Amino acid sequence: MIDSDSSSKRPSDSLPTQPEFNLDVFESKAVVGGYANMPKLKVSEAVILQRIADEVRQARILDIGVGAGRTTPFLLELSPHYVGFDYAPEMVAACQARFPGVKIMQGDARHMEFLGSEEFGFVLFSWNGLDYVSHEDRLLVLAQVFGLLKPGGLYLFSSHNLNCPPRKPWDPRLHAWSWNPRSWARYAYYALRWTRQYWSRCHLQRQGPGHAILIDEVYDFRLVTYWVHPQEQIRQLEVEGFREVQCFDIDGAICAPDDPSLNRGTIYYLARKP
Repeated sequence: MIDSDSSSKRPSDSLPTQPEFNLDVFESKAVVGGYANMPKLKVSEAVILQRIADEVRQARILDIGVGAGRTTPFLLELSPHYVGFDYAPEMVAACQARFPGVKIMQGDARHMEFLGSEEFGFVLFSWNGLDYVSHEDRLLVLAQVFGLLKPGGLYLFSSHNLNCPPRKPWDPRLHAWSWNPRSWARYAYYALRWTRQYWSRCHLQRQGPGHAILIDEVYDFRLVTYWVHPQEQIRQLEVEGFREVQCFDIDGAICAPDDPSLNRGTIYYLARKP
């Protein structure tokens, strides 16, 4: 998780920004604890890492948005030259507690120049972590990653797919229905609660060419999230200088960016610095 402007203070009478809303979520005890209890790779992550394992073995690895260390043990199997990196202090502390002696750093992914230039053979930004900042900051992070990679280095990250946008808080598909009156009362309670969260963030929603900032249903509609069409994400990468961009679905299968099977929530992108 990274902040859009960690140096500024918000006036007490102004509305919270996208990163302020998101950071509040990722710093909460419940979310940090949940991340600490996620020991496994996603299916797509396991497939892609196995695919590139021989190439990145023993390389310097940067794990951005490391959270509580979900990906750490698997990347350490590939290389001891590992650095975990996260914006949220609580996440960094949780990761350090799980992996004493492993280099885990707190920092802003917009400003990673202090890590050096062309230092890493592989950079991972997992589980849609790139999606919790503005469009402008997203492009800045891509530039930072490009500068950190060695020539030939690989960048793997996941992102929300705008072909499959999030549901609204009043969508009945969010609930398991039954004829029990309690289920109707529960639906009404959560629909009202989620709608309140939704409207408190609605002013942050944006539409842009090939992308949008939308309220995500995860964590009770408290996250303000970037969604992007696959073709637009590839364009962003290529403008920055990346080549050989590949798209993977949630099962780790390679797909064309216009493949109908990619009409699901998350896509993984693997790109190379020439």
